[in-house]
Amino acid sequence: MAKLRRGTCVNELYMRTRDILDFSGPWKDHIGLPEVVGSWFVYGHSGHGKTSYTTQLARYLTEFGTVWYNGLEEGDSLSFVNALRRAGMENAPSPFLLLEDNLEELRLRLSRRNRARFVFIDSLQLFGISFQEYEQLLADHPETLFIFIGHAEGKKPEGRVGKRIEYLSYVKVWVEGYRATAKTRYGGTEPFVIFQKRAEEYWEKLG
Repeated sequence: MAKLRRGTCVNELYMRTRDILDFSGPWKDHIGLPEVVGSWFVYGHSGHGKTSYTTQLARYLTEFGTVWYNGLEEGDSLSFVNALRRAGMENAPSPFLLLEDNLEELRLRLSRRNRARFVFIDSLQLFGISFQEYEQLLADHPETLFIFIGHAEGKKPEGRVGKRIEYLSYVKVWVEGYRATAKTRYGGTEPFVIFQKRAEEYWEKLG
């Protein structure tokens, strides 16, 4: 008979040390006070501001630790570099590193010292990870927050793996018309406006 794992009592749950990010301002309004655990999922259609949103988020997260951006989709393209400039990444207080790793390379990098606290993966579809590989990646690196960026089919994540990862993610962000709307377990309620002028133009057209 298999040995059962010991359960956790309420007092132990209350006393457990958690790695909470002390968000403030618009990011707190948008996401709340998140924990560094598991994954987040950002998705939407092309041309609606996903890259601008994720680079702004990456810049903010450098306030709390090292960020790696696994940019398989855009790499070091001019459009991505311009997004970094708009986000003010040159003034980031912690290191920001652009990668173009496959899963094996990323796992090796994460096994070394000075690994990142936050890892963006852009995009899930190009990364080509299976759901089992996703689960193992999170299990092997519980001290790292993984932020996956994905394509959309309608208003749902593209592909079966995308849908499963989105379902399990603690923060799910839908980007449309230069506005990001989060479903979050951490208390945030407000949309995040990526580009004010373009957002106003887009949503005014929709009425």
